Amino acid sequence: MKHAPFVFPLLALGLVACAGPAPDAVLLPDRAARAEDWSRFLPALFPGLSACIAAHPSQPAFAEGVVPQNRGMILVRVIGADGKSLDCQAGSGGQPAPQLAPTEDWRQQGPSFTPANRPEPFAPCLLPEPVLARDGRLLGWLGYRRADCTDRGKAAP
Repeated sequence: MKHAPFVFPLLALGLVACAGPAPDAVLLPDRAARAEDWSRFLPALFPGLSACIAAHPSQPAFAEGVVPQNRGMILVRVIGADGKSLDCQAGSGGQPAPQLAPTEDWRQQGPSFTPANRPEPFAPCLLPEPVLARDGRLLGWLGYRRADCTDRGKAAP
């Protein structure tokens, strides 16, 4: 157990290395640029968002929502491949390292984010918007909820 104190810092360094491209390398989709939610800050939040997604123990995972907080921190609701949701708090730039906790109640505001290591999200009430890096690589999709949908699916015309 002498080496146990070094495990967490090494794990944290590994998660930061997975944090994804630098903010200036993420292209902001048109819809996100006009949005009145967290997605308009996606380039600045992307390293922390990616670190939180990578921190979930059940991979591949995706972000159900993001809440920007004070002092450069973000709160991310992360859903793992096993369906378990965890709240993750991290720095928007990936530091400090992500901290996972059981989920608390919250009202989702804005889109979900699905990384490119998962299939493109599909649901009757979801409009996926691709997120690209400046070099053209697909980073994932922002999933916006359709305005003409109810909890039971698309509303009748």
